[in-house]
Amino acid sequence: SVLLFGLFSIATALAWNYPTLLLARLLTGVGLGAALPNLIALTSEAAGPRFRGRAVSLMYCGVPIGAALAAALGFFGLAAAWQTVFWIGGIVPLLLVPLLLRWLPESPVFQRSARGVPLRTLLAPGNATATLLLWLCYFFTLLVVYMLINWLPMLLVGQGFSPSEAAGVMFVLQFGAACGTLLLGALMDKLSPLWMSLLIYTGML
Repeated sequence: SVLLFGLFSIATALAWNYPTLLLARLLTGVGLGAALPNLIALTSEAAGPRFRGRAVSLMYCGVPIGAALAAALGFFGLAAAWQTVFWIGGIVPLLLVPLLLRWLPESPVFQRSARGVPLRTLLAPGNATATLLLWLCYFFTLLVVYMLINWLPMLLVGQGFSPSEAAGVMFVLQFGAACGTLLLGALMDKLSPLWMSLLIYTGML
């Protein structure tokens, strides 16, 4: 999955028309969509129950930090072309692939499993309600996040902000997201899932 989104991030920078750009972004999203849940699972297993929230938040805050660095390139005028961000976002993961192959351990839970769990188990009686609620929560959470990331810069420019000022706003937003991720990760190890959900969605409102 890391190899996939690295390659297609570079393909995004090399896209020569709208269809190739669309395909490159689609496959980049497939790679990211496969990588993040696996990283969360591996981090959770490695950290153990006591430090699980903090460990996952520390790993996941790389997402807003990366977005903040990309915004900083725009704010300081270091990105001469829009392709620059995608070159960086493609080359760095590709450099990490050999290191992951060499040192990233397989999931202990996966290794202990005698056989795979069918997908239909998620929708079996007793699991279906929880599965669907988790899917809905995650879907709408990411919908809000990606609408902010993708549309906020254009909305700001449309309101009269300069591209550099819009990038500055995005930098502050993503830096705050990284800090919030770390704070909520620490709280996650102390509060129940219900209270955490209420806290997070109240903040989003």
